[in-house]
Amino acid sequence: MLQRKERRRLRRLPRKKGKAKPRGDRLQHKPAARAAGAQVLIDKKMAGVAAVKHTIKLFEAAVASEDIAKIKSVRPTMSPKAQANWEAVFRDYKDVTVSEECGEPKIGADKAELSCKQSVKATTKKDNKAVPWPTAQVTFALSKNGGWWHVEDVR
Repeated sequence: MLQRKERRRLRRLPRKKGKAKPRGDRLQHKPAARAAGAQVLIDKKMAGVAAVKHTIKLFEAAVASEDIAKIKSVRPTMSPKAQANWEAVFRDYKDVTVSEECGEPKIGADKAELSCKQSVKATTKKDNKAVPWPTAQVTFALSKNGGWWHVEDVR
């Protein structure tokens, strides 16, 4: 349904003989439809970026929980060596937290890559001292499986 002002504007348009009055909804909505289509593409891209970054936040939360099963839920293809390394960290340290400062991900159809500065904080279980861990530059390789993003590799 056209708005009152739009109907008035259309009444003022000159009519061509033998032709029907131009339909206001077509005139009005073509640019809006194009803009909406572009917005949908932007929204899908932003949704992909948000989903990838959310997966990284899930990884951080899984490490903070100190639960290998939770880490494997975010990183199901974790190698036995990586799992053994995490188990050793959790055996020797407590209050382990990982924080990531990431840039914009490079996203494909079902693969994504994200470069981050990784900071790790932990406290030793023996003498309850904070351990200085150097900040490292890491790259997360992610894959989409069943509509969900998972961490494939951290290098």
